[in-house]
Amino acid sequence: MPTFMIWLNFTDQGIRTIKDVPKRVQAARDLAKKLGVEIKHSYLTSGDSDVVVFVDAPSGEHVAKFAPALGQQVSLLRFNHR
Repeated sequence: MPTFMIWLNFTDQGIRTIKDVPKRVQAARDLAKKLGVEIKHSYLTSGDSDVVVFVDAPSGEHVAKFAPALGQQVSLLRFNHR
C-alpha cells in the first residue's frame, strides 16, 4: 500500500482553537478509517508546515477524498505528497 505525506497548516480558526488539537487528532483518525486511509504518524512541526501526517492508502483517490475532508473537519490547509 502506498504511503503519502500530507503537509498541513492551521487556518486562523485552527490557531485560535489550538488547545483542541488532541480532539482533532482523534477526529482525524476516525475520518481516515471511514475513508479507507490509515494514519501511521503525525507530527507537529515548525517551519513551512504546522503538521505532517503520514498515511497509508490503497490509492491516491482515497487520499484525494481524505485530505479535503480532513481540512474542513479540523481547520487545516493541506499540501499532499507521495
